[in-house]
Amino acid sequence: MRPCGVVPFVIVLAVATGCGAQDLVTGEPEAPDMSGLVTGTVMTVVMAADIAERGRTNYARDNASLIANHTPAVAAVVLGGDNERFAGLPFTSLLADYTSYYQPATQANFGQFDAIAFPGLGNHEYNEAGAKGYFDYFAARMDAIRALPTYHGEIATPGKAYYSFDLNGWHFVNLNSNCSAVVGGCAAGSPQELWLRDDLAAHVEQPIVAVWHAPRYACGGGHADDTDMQAFWADLVDAGADFVFNGHNHYYQRWQPLDKSAPEAALDATGGLAEIVAGSYGVSPHTVCTTVDARVAKQAGGADGMGVFFLTLGSDGSYAFEYRLRKDGSRFDSGGGTSHHRPKG
Repeated sequence: MRPCGVVPFVIVLAVATGCGAQDLVTGEPEAPDMSGLVTGTVMTVVMAADIAERGRTNYARDNASLIANHTPAVAAVVLGGDNERFAGLPFTSLLADYTSYYQPATQANFGQFDAIAFPGLGNHEYNEAGAKGYFDYFAARMDAIRALPTYHGEIATPGKAYYSFDLNGWHFVNLNSNCSAVVGGCAAGSPQELWLRDDLAAHVEQPIVAVWHAPRYACGGGHADDTDMQAFWADLVDAGADFVFNGHNHYYQRWQPLDKSAPEAALDATGGLAEIVAGSYGVSPHTVCTTVDARVAKQAGGADGMGVFFLTLGSDGSYAFEYRLRKDGSRFDSGGGTSHHRPKG
């Protein structure tokens, strides 16, 4: 176990974290605004997962309001899966649940962001054969994404559904962690992993952000580490990626930058990959870990820990982030710095 207080590579921490970061503490001072660190052309992106389910959309509706009212205005909402997760019966189709619980303003109200969404798949989309309702609901948006000059991949192909795109000079890869549903799985040498390596090699001079549903590392209630994603994790570390965003676990958890060691990664303050788990948008909350792990920088769980992760990107490779709580909009976590890579041009 490594000592507490390790500062991640170029991330400027806004809150002292300590060893074995605890759950949300009532009355903790609001984290400072780090947006002044971002220079060049600026774009704010939301990373969201685990958003809506029938009978539980009040968290999502509040979080949608935080997104809609954020300054500067949010330019893109990148979805990490379980966007609408049906729970129990009767069930007609996932498309019906999207239109009944994900979209309406009286429910989750995330449909207002469809025109700026970059969809991704979770395990619950596959509760319907082939995730058909997901592909049906986002069909028009997928067509628009495929028309982007920086698009690359298989966004609308069942059995694949991985793709990449650029936002403000930053390169995003949205991967499919539902390995049993992906052609060839997720192991090293699989079609998706080979696609990722080729895609990363084509963007070596850009800051890189990855997105998929099930986190490689997890601590607390919900789901354990997803070792199936190790090959992807290693590829991203080798490529100098800055962040990977996940859902699946219904809490907020930010990990210090880690290397590609297996089965357990070690802290790497200069070249590591920082994981952010933000499956905290609208479904049943999970608790975070209470064990001591110096790799966990900051976390919030339970109903009071639900919230939104905002990532503000500078065209020169600078960035700032903040995690705002649904219950009152306060800033629970924040930081900023400079990417491992600077954008092309």
